[in-house]
Amino acid sequence: MSVPFSRGAAALALLASFGILACGASTTPPAASRQAAPTTTRTDASTFDVAAAGKPLCLAMGIGPTFYYRLDLSGQYVVARQEDIGGPLLRDHGRWSQPSAGRLLFESTDRVHEISIGDLEVADAKDADAEREYPRLRASTRAFLDAHPGSTFAASEVKGIGRPLVVGDAPSVPRADVERLLVELDRRISPATRHQYGGVIGTRGDAVIACLDDEGPKDLATARARLAAEEREGILVQVDPARCAALSSLSDATGR
Repeated sequence: MSVPFSRGAAALALLASFGILACGASTTPPAASRQAAPTTTRTDASTFDVAAAGKPLCLAMGIGPTFYYRLDLSGQYVVARQEDIGGPLLRDHGRWSQPSAGRLLFESTDRVHEISIGDLEVADAKDADAEREYPRLRASTRAFLDAHPGSTFAASEVKGIGRPLVVGDAPSVPRADVERLLVELDRRISPATRHQYGGVIGTRGDAVIACLDDEGPKDLATARARLAAEEREGILVQVDPARCAALSSLSDATGR
């Protein structure tokens, strides 16, 4: 979800303050979700099985504010944003499953996951906002591609597609990225897949790490290398479960 994650090189200091926990790995899958998200499968030699660990998993991403993911053994998950001042704010909740030891699948109750493709981004949205904005955005994206036959576009041209698409600072955008945007919009418009997103999960030493398909490194080997270089952007890292203890009691009234 394109939640505005705060990231930085000081992230390892955050890990040190949290305390990394040891976890084992196995291959027993938890209960399946209602439908698997059609995401690109990524695997890794050092994978991790959440259910076999026998206790809830708490992962964190970001620094001031931090986003926490709590995965319960019941198959429920909660994502909350912890501000520098104040309590956690609900960002997402729903069901999780693990079709293999190296994959995580999420199905949100009512939130449509972010789109992040190269320098293109569409923020996560509640159902009502997605139903209103995504079909229009898809139509304008299709019209843009039909009117522009090139293989690369100036970023200023792509910005003309309109909100809620956000274009980053790169001077140009590949046509392939805009075409992928269409595919992802189709997924989020379809009732069958609109709430689904996935990621890869594994270990780094004794710690569990994870990366979402639309956020951060594309494989765990890259994620480990970045953590070794004190870079934590887009990487979920296991922290003390006490950090997630309050998340199970969050309600929609606390979210934003």
